[in-house]
Amino acid sequence: MRHHKHRGQMSEALLTAAFLSMSGGLQDAYTYIARGEVFANAQTGNIVLLSQNLFTGNWAKVPHYLVPLVFFALGIAASEGMRYRFQQGTRIHWRQLILLEEIVTLFAVGLMPASLNMLANATVSFSCAMQVQAFRKVNGYAFASTMCIGNLRSGMDSLCAFFRTRNREPLLKVGHYFAIILFFALGAGLGGWGITQFGMGTIWLSCALLIVGFLLMFLKEDVEEIEEEIEELAKAIADLQDILKRPARINRIIMQELGDVAKKYGKPRRCEILYEIPADTADEPDEQVPDYPVHLFFTRDGYFKKITPQSLRMSGEQKLKDGDEVLFTCESTNSAELLFFTNHHQVYKSHAYDFGDSKASVLGDYVASSLGMEEGEVPLYMVVTPDYKGWMLFFFQNGKCAKVLLSSYETKQNRRKLLKAYSDKEELACMRYLPAETELAIFTTNGRLLLAGSALIPEKATRDSAGVNVVTLKKNAKIARVTLADGLELGEAHRYRVRTLPAAGAILRADDSAEQLTL
Repeated sequence: MRHHKHRGQMSEALLTAAFLSMSGGLQDAYTYIARGEVFANAQTGNIVLLSQNLFTGNWAKVPHYLVPLVFFALGIAASEGMRYRFQQGTRIHWRQLILLEEIVTLFAVGLMPASLNMLANATVSFSCAMQVQAFRKVNGYAFASTMCIGNLRSGMDSLCAFFRTRNREPLLKVGHYFAIILFFALGAGLGGWGITQFGMGTIWLSCALLIVGFLLMFLKEDVEEIEEEIEELAKAIADLQDILKRPARINRIIMQELGDVAKKYGKPRRCEILYEIPADTADEPDEQVPDYPVHLFFTRDGYFKKITPQSLRMSGEQKLKDGDEVLFTCESTNSAELLFFTNHHQVYKSHAYDFGDSKASVLGDYVASSLGMEEGEVPLYMVVTPDYKGWMLFFFQNGKCAKVLLSSYETKQNRRKLLKAYSDKEELACMRYLPAETELAIFTTNGRLLLAGSALIPEKATRDSAGVNVVTLKKNAKIARVTLADGLELGEAHRYRVRTLPAAGAILRADDSAEQLTL
């Protein structure tokens, strides 16, 4: 199996970090040698020199170190402002905008005479701060592109970890950190040499390095994988075109598919057709039932509780079977309708008033027994609805989804059980009720995620529809689970967001596969 690199924007690639670090070293050398011994990046040095001049009463030198310090702080704030404003952009990455700003301002610095050294140093410090705030990771490791102390500490820490554990993984980090330090040193040396050759225009060499970094960010990693996908698609297109050109092949495919259908479904009916019960014999309540607020609970093992607000306020922890957990809870009323979807592809309809008031201190009603379910049949999911608005979404492991109007489960008669509540053709991955259109987060077993609006999934007229393709799956991959996208903390959500379906999504970054995504 081929090992994949981190896929996505090149802002965290080692190659990009190398050019940024060379630029950072050059800028520091430039401001110190050519602009009055002021550090553009190493603000610790500026603070030391500022304090020295304050205590010696050399007030004329104080602004030379104070102004770059202030502008460095302003640069950090500006970088955060640009990230917040432009991080959802799709045509150009917000970090590329940072580099464009840096290139323009540093070019202007090269035109400033020595009499404007203070302004030049302030401008360089501002740009350096934006860079160090925007580019903070290389291949998943924290780093700084404009200074060395943190990189040196992290590199030595990883080296000590290697000698202590003999684990090869820390060596990779050591290589990254010392490579960054080396590139920083090369940039500083280049800056010192350039000043002897080009004078104040040496800073333009930094612009050239940043331009390379800017262009690199238009590339994507995992080019090999993308090329393989393109090759597979080209082969599929060629095969489909060949089918369309050859009627004899079309006939063979039709005959083969008809034969498969006959083998699978060419059997006598095994089930009984149930017709709707006349309204006068329907199971209606004998008398008017009272309506009042309740809290409803449904557990993974199929237990149901209906608890009044007063009782809930007086209760302690919910009593559950060992290993059981609450899957669903909501505030509703005693008259709300309940739909229990089961592993036998059926749905059982009930009302909250069909269950007695309970307490947190008891297990509650076992739904399978209360509703007279078949042997081996268990409830998987509960929907609470007062009006049958919204949709049921059934996600299957093969990448398909069936979007069914909840109103299709509403009947004029008080039917207790509906057959063929959802398709039995494929293994179910999960089901969700959506009262309104929203954005969904679909996770696959091979570590991919796609964000898609539920409105992109077309409705199906039949409850047991096999659905439509929503996820393009790799070999042996399946839909693992589906959650609401709202609330997920994703560093770059636009990487996973799609505008059309089906789609493959993107491989989860290390930062995005944190604990909150596995809940």
